[in-house]
Amino acid sequence: MNPLAHRVDPLRSTLKVAFLATLAASCLLSCAILKKPDMTRTAGIAQLRKPQHPLIIIPGFLGSKLRDPKTGKVLWGTMGNVISHDSSYRLACPIGTNDGGVAQENLEAFAIYDSLWGVEYYRKVLRILRQAGGYQLGDIQNPKPGDSAFVFVYDWRKDIVDSAIRLSEAIEHLKLSMGNPDVKFDLLAHSQGGLVARYYAKYGAQDVLEQELPPIPTGNGARNLNKVILLGTPNQGTLEALRILHQGLKKVFRPMPPAVTFTMPALYEMLPPAGIPSFADLNGSPVTLDLYNPETWIENKLSVFADGGMELYRREIRATGSNAGNGAESDAQILDFLTRMLRRAQRFQEALAAPAPVAQDVAFHAFGSDCIPTLKTGVVLEEKGERAIYFDPGSHRRDAVGDRIDKILYGPGDGTVLMESLLNLPEIYGETPPVSAGTRVNLASAFFICESHGLLPNDPIFQNNLFYLLLYESDPLTLPRPSVAERTGS
Repeated sequence: MNPLAHRVDPLRSTLKVAFLATLAASCLLSCAILKKPDMTRTAGIAQLRKPQHPLIIIPGFLGSKLRDPKTGKVLWGTMGNVISHDSSYRLACPIGTNDGGVAQENLEAFAIYDSLWGVEYYRKVLRILRQAGGYQLGDIQNPKPGDSAFVFVYDWRKDIVDSAIRLSEAIEHLKLSMGNPDVKFDLLAHSQGGLVARYYAKYGAQDVLEQELPPIPTGNGARNLNKVILLGTPNQGTLEALRILHQGLKKVFRPMPPAVTFTMPALYEMLPPAGIPSFADLNGSPVTLDLYNPETWIENKLSVFADGGMELYRREIRATGSNAGNGAESDAQILDFLTRMLRRAQRFQEALAAPAPVAQDVAFHAFGSDCIPTLKTGVVLEEKGERAIYFDPGSHRRDAVGDRIDKILYGPGDGTVLMESLLNLPEIYGETPPVSAGTRVNLASAFFICESHGLLPNDPIFQNNLFYLLLYESDPLTLPRPSVAERTGS
């Protein structure tokens, strides 16, 4: 053994100590910068500013627990439902109605989906609203004196207009219970809930989607609103809705199949509006596909029109009571349902795009994320004389092609909703904006954090900013945000 092996070099020792000290200081500085705020001690905001308006929280798609009102069986909202849902078919909506798809399987939304496996989806923000915001959480059906925050749960499968009508009924009930017909509410709406809120603001409890004339907003809902906070709302749709319609809803084991998701009207109303480029070839060049033409679904084998999909639909859905039989009659019923859903979806988007009444004074504020790759484009390939649409690079059998697909699929967002869709930015349209883009969401402010779609309500930076919006009557100064190109230097 070398006797000099344990000698200490004074210079090296000094440099090592200095390096470790610098590293420690750097770590402490970084930890200080990245430390999440303690929302129970946020400078006593609630002690200085009490809530001036009652708050209603509206969850997003999948965000309300559903059960059979006759048996009490929970069909969505348990760990088993998410891992392997053997009763997925019970979540299918009967398709044989002629009322625009409003009447569906009679399930009851009974609670918000607050947490699962220790992951808090909405529970944390509800707790923080009480502890740091000074809100008293009450039952929206049976409010008590002093209650200042309520959760509106709804059947997220249903037509979004139907949910907006239920919201209108809940608000009228609260006004009556509070004995204050002039009370104005703040809304905190996540994801699909933001579309419910936007429709309610413009039309209240009116269903305008079956009218032949262009929809004319009345502002009936806006009269009852103060501020609306849109959290990860797909204001210009999301291609993720098409992926769920086409592939079903993935779970740990047994997925919720396309035969079930195909029957959910809300998913069609969250598709990207006509005119927004949503498909490209392997070179990234736009491919024109009209999602609102049922023939597009048949020709491209989307959803239940994939090989074997119709038979799977008949096998899986027969127990729902929709009388799905065999053969041409059932095929015609399925096609008729798709045609009605696509028509209502187009009308829904036109209704949201229609100019709001001049006197409407609702302030919309947007929160979202732009740091997570988010599905923006489906890649269309011609293979063996047939067209195939890819939403996932790993689904292609050739790795080299999958790598090229990967470079085309994504844009900045929260993993579900693109930044461009949240803000309704013009660059999403290309050269010719669609008609539905003529009137954008009138946003008073926009804030960005780095979080995935489902956990946006959980983010402490969002929660901190939320209180300033809710508890201060005057809107905070909002500085213009640089574009993605400016921030990345591209």
